[in-house]
Order: sequence, then structure tokens, then C-alpha cells
Amino acid sequence: MSFRPKYVLFAGICKVLKVVFWIAALISPLSMRIRIKRSKELLKRTLDTTLVIVDMQPSFAASALVLPDVMDEVKLALQNDWAIVILEFYNQGPTYPCILELAKQSRRHTVETKFKNGGEREIRVACQRLNLPTARFRVCGVNTHACVSATVNGIAKTYAQSMVVVVQNACAHTLRQNNWRKFFRFKSFRVVPAV
Repeated sequence: MSFRPKYVLFAGICKVLKVVFWIAALISPLSMRIRIKRSKELLKRTLDTTLVIVDMQPSFAASALVLPDVMDEVKLALQNDWAIVILEFYNQGPTYPCILELAKQSRRHTVETKFKNGGEREIRVACQRLNLPTARFRVCGVNTHACVSATVNGIAKTYAQSMVVVVQNACAHTLRQNNWRKFFRFKSFRVVPAV
């Protein structure tokens, strides 16, 4: 019995796969550029937005790392007349006073206390009570792979037709770097640098 025909077939399949992988490697950067372009176009649309600030309380060590970036997000929200929802984890103290003072300048802002990592329930209640926009959410705060991730996950499930934007520069995690590849993702969800 000869193994030659099987080997030739196997070698042919390997060559075809090698060509396919090379083509995929060449197209990949182009595909990424297209995805980035689409994301930027989606972000430029003039949708009314709700800024969600997660657990920016001094008791969370990571919050000090992103305080200036979160302040920039609040300023951006004020410039664009976005609604602001500040989530505070129960029994961890108040949000940084500088964030609260700046957020009070918005005509549509609220501070909500949450009792678990995800704050989607509190966001839903606040949006219904104050008639806040739900077409697009912009999320920042701490901790990225705990409360921020759980909140984004909950928002994306609750508001399946909404766009959820997470600002990389304004999110931090205690004791380790943000791992955006492991961050929970939905179709209607983008992780972006500060825009």
C-alpha cells in the first residue's frame, strides 16, 4: 500500500491553506482600518448621549489614575449637553467632589448608588425617571474588568439597540493593566481612546 497519493493530497491542502493565511494576513490591516473608520463615523453622529461614570470614589485606588481623564469626559458632556449618570458603589464613600461639582453644571445629571458590580439597573431606573437619552452611552471609571465591564455588559443587554462607547483613557483597573482583548464586547459596543 502506497502512502504517496495521501501525502500529495495533504501537501496540496497545506499549500492552499498557506496561501489563504498569507492573503488573510495581507487583508487584516485593511480590515482594521475599515473597522476604525466605521467606528469614527458612528461616533461623529449627533446622537444624544448619556455619560456613565462608574465608581470614581477615592476608596478605589485606580480612580486616582484616571481622575483627569474622567474630568475631561465630564467637560465634554457639558459642552455637548449630554446627560450624566454617576454610579457610586454602596458604602465606599462619595464620588470625588471635583467630579460632582462639575457634573452639577449639567441640567441632566444624577448620582445613583449601586449594590453590585453592574449598574445597569440603576441606569435604567434613572433614564426612565429623568427621561434621559438611551441611544448612546459613553462609559468611563473603575475598575475596568469588574464594575465597568459588568455595567457595559448590562447596558448592552438592556438597551440592545443602543451604542455603548467605552473610553480607554478614562478607565483603570487596580494592580494591573487594562486588557481590552478580554473586555466583554457586543455588536453595538466600541472601545475608543478619548475622542
